[in-house]
Amino acid sequence: MRYPLKNSNPARGMAVILALAILSITLGLVYAVSRSSVTQWKGSIHTGASIRADSAAEMAVNVALENLSADPNWMPESDETAGTLASGEPFQLSVEPSEDGRGRVITATAQVLDTGKTIADQSLVVRLAKQRRDNFPNAAIMAFGNDTNQSSGSLIDEVLELLGLPNSTEAPSVFVGRGSIIVGNIRARGTIQVQQGAFVIGQSYVLGNIRQDGTGSTGYLAYRAAWGTEYSAEPLSTSAPSGPSSVTISNRTLGPSTANPMGVFYHNGTVTLGNNVTISGTLVVQGNLVIVGTGVRILALTHATNPESGTTVETSFPAIVADGSIQFSPTADVVRISGLVIASGDVVRFASPTVPLTGGLFGELLPIHPHDHSVSISDPDEDVFQTNNGPAIYIRGAIMANRVAFQTDTQLPFALVFDPGATDTTDAPGFFTWKAVAWGVEN
Repeated sequence: MRYPLKNSNPARGMAVILALAILSITLGLVYAVSRSSVTQWKGSIHTGASIRADSAAEMAVNVALENLSADPNWMPESDETAGTLASGEPFQLSVEPSEDGRGRVITATAQVLDTGKTIADQSLVVRLAKQRRDNFPNAAIMAFGNDTNQSSGSLIDEVLELLGLPNSTEAPSVFVGRGSIIVGNIRARGTIQVQQGAFVIGQSYVLGNIRQDGTGSTGYLAYRAAWGTEYSAEPLSTSAPSGPSSVTISNRTLGPSTANPMGVFYHNGTVTLGNNVTISGTLVVQGNLVIVGTGVRILALTHATNPESGTTVETSFPAIVADGSIQFSPTADVVRISGLVIASGDVVRFASPTVPLTGGLFGELLPIHPHDHSVSISDPDEDVFQTNNGPAIYIRGAIMANRVAFQTDTQLPFALVFDPGATDTTDAPGFFTWKAVAWGVEN
């Protein structure tokens, strides 16, 4: 026997089912919204970390740029330098020379960490190219010193006195005596005086605001070759004392080696060059340089070979760097210099019946002698006259000094020919800086 249900209401059951459905939908929406919020939160964390990584990589690049600004020859101590930025992000930094040595590639990678795990990283690559400063040689003669009072006893004063020129209030910054041949412009901070009988092809200019900030000689003692490796210059004398001293070099040939591929040779003190001296590279003198001999050749390198790879690249160090004065005595003959000549003091050439050579500044008096025509010049390109009877002293390049004076005559011709190719200073310490030519994210 069946009994009917009491109070049975179908509408009420449907309401319960509908309420349960609405609750299910609400819970689903709440879950979806919650999950979306978590995803957005995680995304915002990742975006913030990526921005921090970008900023940290740029800061790591600036570490290299600041070092290169202070020292254009700077390179990391190892192939890759690691560290931590002030903001806490670790970074790795590498600086690689370009194949030709005239560029650098900076690669910087920075990470953002969370509980020891990397949550974002970024790598930046910056390509740099060498850019010469405005102190590069752009004339045959650049004299940075002002006119001096003749009572100062400078080398130029001695030249004028030996010539018997009338006494004047001031000695010029540049003096070109008769018989001298200058092919190129002359720039000087003071007066430029050209004696009758001198041959000058070029214009004279006021030097302007450009100054010579020393020779930078110390930058050549431990130098960096174009391919980025650091080398040490070789001493001219291994027996010289630790302090300044005098050394005389004769009958020697010096040039590049595996340990010194740029052929840089130095001495702390006065250097006197006698007969038959050939230097293929750069002579650095932390004192005065006196050239008295016959057959002296100083030829700056235009190319250097990496001893590790065997690759040959263009290079551009000066021929002579002297912290003091450079003096050519009347006995100097068949002297050939190719490249830039830099001196903090004066560059002078004496040619008179008797001139001081070594006491005070020079010393004893030696008689003049005629040009030695018996000594041949093997390479005609080294001689502006294309003949064995060329100038006694021939410089193919440029001179940068405090003041410059050439006393000469027809028996002892002197020639200076400006050669922009021989005076390129793209790699020379103190003559170049860096500019960014490309900047981008590494994929």
